[in-house]
Amino acid sequence: MESKSSLGQYVRSLRRQKRWSLQVLAESVGLSASRISRIETDSAIPTADTVVKLANALGGDIPNEILERLLRRVGGGTAPHRRLAGKERDDPTFAADLIEDIDPDLRSALTAAYQLSDEDVDGIFSVLQRLASMDQVDRNAIIGFLTAKTGDGG
Repeated sequence: MESKSSLGQYVRSLRRQKRWSLQVLAESVGLSASRISRIETDSAIPTADTVVKLANALGGDIPNEILERLLRRVGGGTAPHRRLAGKERDDPTFAADLIEDIDPDLRSALTAAYQLSDEDVDGIFSVLQRLASMDQVDRNAIIGFLTAKTGDGG
């Protein structure tokens, strides 16, 4: 594929050359099919680890021009890096990034132990992320509300 391609376009091209569905690629790299779709449409920025996993699974090296464009798109670091540095508080992609980075063994353990779907696990981590972004007073109020509702059987 020509070097004017985005990472997502390149990944999609390699996947289609192999005649793989989104689900097949997702299973081979340990991500959800929806996450792969968002990467292919360039609506999600994958972690460096994910880029490596995608390249390995698809058997193609990512051209330097595409990697350079990806780095320019990321700018001064990905949103998770900016959050870790304390420079960004509200990031709507945080939940998706967090979900992408869930250890596959943890995801498997949750789904097996509690008969949860992948969507259920994604929801749990989305709620945890939202709670983490709240100030302590609001977080305690919500936890108190949930505890009171479950504590009295209602």
